[in-house]
Amino acid sequence: MQVKDQTISYFKNKASKYDLVEEQAYWQLSDKLLWDCLSTILNKLPKDFTFLDAGGGTGRWSEKILENYPLAKGYTYDLSEEMLNEARRKKEDKRLNNRWNIIQGDLHNIKLIENNKVDIAFNFHNVLGFVKNPEKVINEIMSKVKSGGYIVSFVPSVYHAIFFNISLGHIEEAKKASNKKGRFTAEMPYIHLFTPKSIEDIYIKNSIEKEYTLGFPAFIYPGYQETQLEGNTEKIKDILENEEVFNTIYQLEKSFLTEETASRGNNLFIVGRKK
Repeated sequence: MQVKDQTISYFKNKASKYDLVEEQAYWQLSDKLLWDCLSTILNKLPKDFTFLDAGGGTGRWSEKILENYPLAKGYTYDLSEEMLNEARRKKEDKRLNNRWNIIQGDLHNIKLIENNKVDIAFNFHNVLGFVKNPEKVINEIMSKVKSGGYIVSFVPSVYHAIFFNISLGHIEEAKKASNKKGRFTAEMPYIHLFTPKSIEDIYIKNSIEKEYTLGFPAFIYPGYQETQLEGNTEKIKDILENEEVFNTIYQLEKSFLTEETASRGNNLFIVGRKK
């Protein structure tokens, strides 16, 4: 099965439940950190900025941006029609028709968006892992960004994939992950994995000037249940359901959000600007 077909198949039956991850304690922490990092960049843009949510699926991040930045406009672009139908529902419910464009298509050849159109383009939560050619996709995304605009990626880490599989006793999967292709569950296709250097090299090859690379969460990691759309790993839930403990861990994570700790992160967060 081709990579494109695998991706469509994988997400087809997950679309209606995809946003249930928001109820998982671990991803609440991760999302809070991700929003901190993203909003720091958004606050530097003009109030009426335009964004491209590349591989945006159900539009979780597009919706959040549009609700928090009332003059912003955005594009959500994704391969899965089922995922985008969830985004369209949100668009209607929140009456965001005049500010939110939702387009189905392949990120290797982005159509219906003009070149040099957006102030910031981002791809979150394994998007570059699932595509056939991450370097080509970054080049295509970059073409839609204005000169001086931002390209932001949140990608799966080789190091975490090795650790995660070893922690479950999946030694063969850990060995495969060491070659920068791996998976976290038996039902998912093998995806590209990245080191700070490998994702930075893709940016450099595409004439994107790297500003910084971070990794997070760095001190608490997901269990097997967090790779599913529902449920919490009991130990992680026990730690994070206490509000005071949650906030303490959140502050610890924030205080160590530096390039020095990037390799400890579950995911890598890289920010660059188009030359």
